[in-house]
Amino acid sequence: MKTANSNRRKLVLLTMTGIFMAMIVVAILYIFHIPIGNSQGYVHLGDAFIYLAAATLPTPYALVAAALGGAAADILGGAAVWALPTAIIKGVSVLFFDYRGKMFCKRNIFAIALSGVVCVVGYYLAEVVLVGNFVSPIASIPMNVIQAVANGIAFVFVALALDKTGVVKRFKNSIN
Repeated sequence: MKTANSNRRKLVLLTMTGIFMAMIVVAILYIFHIPIGNSQGYVHLGDAFIYLAAATLPTPYALVAAALGGAAADILGGAAVWALPTAIIKGVSVLFFDYRGKMFCKRNIFAIALSGVVCVVGYYLAEVVLVGNFVSPIASIPMNVIQAVANGIAFVFVALALDKTGVVKRFKNSIN
């Protein structure tokens, strides 16, 4: 039998997942949104919000927020062909993060680097499949690297601020 506390915890986690999905969509479509190349791709700060979700929510919830938020942004932004690759890439990118402790920790710094590699390699391979050759997608790599670095830096600043305020720690304590 489920307790009222476990139902409350699930409701809070589902609500936060939805909120992170919405923030990811808005961040991808409207925050620092710079189109790149001919691939319908663009540089954005949405990955920073994906990292925040990964460092705040249990992994399954963060994965849903990242995958569905990223895919929804592609669909709403007119790049629906990228929705499936984005869902996979963004979903995988949350797997490296630790949500149990502080947001700014060694594991999450390492996770930023791994997630950046997943994004750069993942979008390169997706573009190879979509355009049918291995050469032209190379042009997108520098901007994807810039995006990974910019999002990592943004995450670090926000994570440090949130750790200092204790707001995420209080949220985590309230759902446990």
